[in-house]
This record gives sequence, structure tokens and C-alpha cells, in this order.
Amino acid sequence: MNRLEWSRFRLPILALWGALLWLSAHPPAYAGFLGTMKGIMELPEEVDRLKEDYEQVRQNYDTALNRLQNAEEAVQSYEKRQQALLEDNKKLQEQNRELLQMVLELQQSEQERRQHSARIRTLVLTAAGLVIGYFVLTRGMRVLLRSK
Repeated sequence: MNRLEWSRFRLPILALWGALLWLSAHPPAYAGFLGTMKGIMELPEEVDRLKEDYEQVRQNYDTALNRLQNAEEAVQSYEKRQQALLEDNKKLQEQNRELLQMVLELQQSEQERRQHSARIRTLVLTAAGLVIGYFVLTRGMRVLLRSK
């Protein structure tokens, strides 16, 4: 090599050698530098992993949100059903009161009918007894009066 060619490579060689000396003189800094470079090189993988984690969290969130909405719909449905059942219950209670009132009226009517039947029976038996007594008494008086 001639001198002109050597001078052209001299500066990059000196810079490279200075960098090697500098890096060899400070191993912790060199290790930090390599760690930084390694971290920079791993950033795309880290970003991809974070994207995957984000997507997973997003899916979990969407699933939980859907479950929550379904649960809210179920609660609303149950509340409507409960309200309808309460209204039906009130109607049935009113019907029960009306039926109970009718049963009480029927029982009272039946009791009045029985009392009336008992009065008529007593009246008929009393009348029959009076008629029979009259005939027996008149026959007895005739027999007494004829025998004398």
C-alpha cells in the first residue's frame, strides 16, 4: 500500500481502535451499552407481546361487558316478571276476598234456610199433633159420654 491509501484508512482505524480501548476500559458501561442495544433490538418483540396482551385484555373486557349486559337484561326481565306476579297476586287476593264473601253469604243463606225449614217442620208437627189430639180427645169424650 502506498502512503496515500494508508492515510485514507488511518482515521477510521484510529476511531475504531479508540472505541475499542474506551469500551475495554469501562466494562460496566460496555455491558450497559450492550444491554441498551439488546433492549432496543427486542423492542419490536416487546411491542408485539404488548399488543397481544392488549388484545387479550380487550377480549376479556368485551366478554365481561357482554356478561354484565346479559346479567342486567336478566335482572330487568326478573323485575318485570316479579312485578307481573305481584299484580297477579293482588288480583288473586281480591278474588279470594270476593269468594270468601260469597261463601260467607252462602253459609248464612243456608243457615237461614235450615232455620226456616225447622220452623216449618215444627209448625207442621204442631198442627198435626193438634189435629190428632183433637180427634183423640173428641173420640175419648164420645166414648166417655156414651158409656154413662
